[in-house]
Amino acid sequence: MSILLWALLLITALVLQTTLLSPHQLHGVRPDLILLLAVFAGLYRGEIKGGLVGFLGGLLEDSFSGGLLGMGALSKTVAGTLAGLLGNKLYRESPLVQLTVALAAVIAHELLYLCLSSIYAVPPFLPAKIIKLISLNIAINTALAAPIFWGLKKIFRNIGI
Repeated sequence: MSILLWALLLITALVLQTTLLSPHQLHGVRPDLILLLAVFAGLYRGEIKGGLVGFLGGLLEDSFSGGLLGMGALSKTVAGTLAGLLGNKLYRESPLVQLTVALAAVIAHELLYLCLSSIYAVPPFLPAKIIKLISLNIAINTALAAPIFWGLKKIFRNIGI
């Protein structure tokens, strides 16, 4: 049951991210629901589950994006694993800890994705534009972490997983 629920959550996040949320971009940035799902998995289920959800979600997202396969998978794996490592050491029920872990994981994801983009010669942006995009991405995804984590905790509690 647990595997099916995670698969359903990943597919739902991908569909929402690529259809409903795609037109609602703020300067080219939209919420990364798959990243937040990986961070949640890491924070509440451990670093292995966070890394696995991040890898599968990132690979799924990469396969539909038309970009280089593996960049999102690697960066989301690192983010989910980092969230799991931090979640094992901290009191994860605290909203401040949830936001801090989400912030750290989103920053790690963005920086790794930027490094991979520059290595694989994805068209470069001006430094000012990169900073603006990364800052917006960090702000949007961190702000959405608390309500999304709350909803996911309710889903898992109601199902009993």
